[in-house]
This record gives sequence, structure tokens and C-alpha cells, in this order.
Amino acid sequence: MNLNRVVLLLLFVVAIFSLITMNSSHAWGDDFAMYLMHAENIATGKPYAETGFIYNDLAPTYAPQSYPPGFPLLLAPVQPYFGLNYGAYKIYLLIFFIIYLWCAYIYLRNKIADIYVVAILFILGMCPFIWQLRDSILADIPGALFFILSCMLFEIALKQGKWKYWISCGILIYLSYSTRSTSIVLIPAFFMHLLFHNKRYLINLGVLTLIFIGLNILMSFLFHEESNYFSMLSGTLLEDSVSESLHRMAVFTSWYFDSFKDLYIGDYHNIFVNSVAFYSTFALFLLGFLSQLMKKYTYLEWIMVFIIALVIVWPGYQGLRYFTPVLIIYLYYAVKGIELIPYSKLKNYLAGVLMLLIISSFISFYTTVSYGADSYAINGNGSEELFNYIKQNTEKDAIIMSSKPRAICLVTDRKGIVYPDIIKSQLLNKSIEQNNVGYLVLNNYPAYPDYGETIIKPDTIRYTQVFKNSDWIVLKVN
Repeated sequence: MNLNRVVLLLLFVVAIFSLITMNSSHAWGDDFAMYLMHAENIATGKPYAETGFIYNDLAPTYAPQSYPPGFPLLLAPVQPYFGLNYGAYKIYLLIFFIIYLWCAYIYLRNKIADIYVVAILFILGMCPFIWQLRDSILADIPGALFFILSCMLFEIALKQGKWKYWISCGILIYLSYSTRSTSIVLIPAFFMHLLFHNKRYLINLGVLTLIFIGLNILMSFLFHEESNYFSMLSGTLLEDSVSESLHRMAVFTSWYFDSFKDLYIGDYHNIFVNSVAFYSTFALFLLGFLSQLMKKYTYLEWIMVFIIALVIVWPGYQGLRYFTPVLIIYLYYAVKGIELIPYSKLKNYLAGVLMLLIISSFISFYTTVSYGADSYAINGNGSEELFNYIKQNTEKDAIIMSSKPRAICLVTDRKGIVYPDIIKSQLLNKSIEQNNVGYLVLNNYPAYPDYGETIIKPDTIRYTQVFKNSDWIVLKVN
């Protein structure tokens, strides 16, 4: 059986497994809610940024006022048909994931041995982290697809040298960036590659960058996008002292290192097997990455350098999600580490043992995880009761403060704002007054944010409880 057929069979298995294990509920994040509201606005012709979400400058790292339009544009054609059918969106996004795996195959097949290509595709296709990511309506997988396509087209542009490839690459980088903003690292990574290897193409990269900037300006004009990424960054860095910033970066470095355990199963099942698989993969990655970095300085090495720097400096923590586009590069360098082992029998033995550990880790996860709808999901019974109460008993122009305001906006058609950060809890009343907040939503137990238990619940004069079920409490602001 040739490699194409093996890969197609693997992708078929991944697709069927994903469909069988998919459920129609959605976890209580609310990034997805903003994407769906933007998509609805595009589909219906409403102003793009008018979602009802109010940016709280006392919680600068929570979310921008609006997101770039890349992912909402992908959702807009199907939004009128899907509405709030979360399962339908998941199936739609599964198509992008299968296309991503095929592109990953094309990208890798001439770089490493066939057996390693199949191994990487298997890990990406079946790893629990991506399985969980696929169960949400998020931009990460389409962003990873455009990311790998940008890399592929950059390599073609280097070989062919034709302007049509450089122009197309600029468009793809914009699509990648507007879908997942961490893709901004592509431009400096490509610049460093050309600086070391192909200086004659620096002018081409300049034109590519102008196309990228031009598309950003054009799309911002068309959609009146109101992103706050710069204010999110500066609002934290300028307020924190140097020591506080350095401490946060040190903490984030540790957290992000640990987040790579989630590529297999995290620390929830069979910790020993997962730890051995994780540390072995990471050691091989370091071996392969450092060996390539010392002798080549290609755009791949620079991508890893820039994205690590970006996520550590960025004040918001998102776990392994920020690294989704470069997981293929991470595994590629792990393979390069294996290839450095001098004895072929030893190399094959270690690669085989590592793969068995990874498969064992996957089996441990998939035989213990729950596949049913989450009772605490956004469309679970407790949440449905909350939304129905808000829709039937609050004013149409009510502003509701909660930990997930964009989900409130999506389902209830009310305006929402997030709580101030915990370190600014003393400014809660000021935030409520300045933003004319009428209602607060808290988790019943434990209250979130933490100061719900110490500040909000005890103050029965200022905040009157008007709704309660097993999961939620609604308080009216007096």
C-alpha cells in the first residue's frame, strides 16, 4: 500500500472516530460566542463589532472588544443554517481539521521518512488535546491550517521566485493572522530566514508585508473592527513593575512547559506513562531543535523562537492553544532528534517504544473519558434555566456582569461585561456604576470570581438575589 493510501485511510479513521465521539453540547467558554455573534453580524449585514459585549478596562487581558474577521468569515456562510446548533458547527470545523492533516502530510513527506510522517499525523489526529479542541467552536484548527499553508507557499516562493507566489503567501499570512493572531510570528520568521539564506528576496518579503498590512487596513475599514490587543498588552505591562512582569513571565514559562503534557493526556490518567512519553518527546524536540538551530537558522527555528517569546510576554494565559499551529513543528523536531541517534537499531527501538507509550497514553484517556453531553454545558439544563430567566425577567437594554459575558450576549441578546480582575476587586462598585450594570451572574458554588463569596454575596443591601438554581445565581444591583 502506498503512502497516499495509508494517509487517506488514517484520515478516514480520524474523521469517523471524531464523529462518533462528538457531542452536541458546548463547554462554558465564551470565545466561541464572540465568533458566532461576529458571524451572525456578517451574515445579516449588521455592524460587525455590535455584539453587546462591553470591554472592561479593569480586566484588560480577558478579551478584546472584537476579534479579527478571519474565523467569523468562515462561519458566516453556515451561520444562518446552523443558528445555535453547536454540533453542526463542530462537524463543519472537522472538515477543516481533515484538510489540515492532509496539508501536514504534503508539507512533511519530503522532509522526514514516511514512517515518521504517518506517526506525526497519527499523534495530531488522535491526541486528546486536539480531540478536546475539536469539541469546541474555536479558531485554532482553521488557524493552524492557514499557518501550515503559509509555510508551504513560502517554500514554493523560495524555489520558484515568482511574484504570484509571494503575493499569494502575503494573502495567506493575513488569513492565518486574522484567524489566529499568534500567526503574526510568520513575518519576522520569514525575514530572519531570508536575512541568513536568501537576501535577494528581502524586497519580495517587503511587498508581502505591505500586502499583509494593506489587507489588515482594508478589513478593519470594511468591518469596523475594534480590537484592543495593544491596549490589552500595554495595560498590563505599563501597570506592572519590572519585577512583577518578570515574575509573571517566569510563571508562564513553567505553565506552558507543563501544558505540553496535554498533548497526550495531561495528568489525569496513567501519570507515569504520560510523563515518560512527554519528557521523552520534549528531550528529543530539544535535541532536534538545537541541532537544527546551530547549523541552519531556517524560518522553522525562528517560528519557534518568536512564538515562545510572544506567548511568554503576552499577559493572558491560554495553555497549549497558543501552540496549536506549531505542534507539527514540535513533533518534526522530535523526529529530527530521533534521527540524530547514531545506531539504526537503537534509533528504531527508541522510536518504537516511544510510540507504544504514546498509544498507551491515548488508550488510557479514551477508555476513561466521558463521551456524553456535559450537564454543566452552556446548553445544559441549569444553564438553560439561567438564560430563560434572563430573557424573560430582565430589561431588553439590561447590562449583565458575569465571568462569561459573551455567552450571555449570544444566548439572551442582552449586553454583557466581565468582572474586574481579582487584583482590582476593590473597584467592583466603580465598574458597576460606570457601566450601568443592572445584574450580576455568579456560579452558585463556588462563586466566580473568588470575591463573589467575600464581597458580592455578603452585601445583601446592594445586591439582591433574584434567581438561583443548582449552578447559578442572579443578583440585581440596587
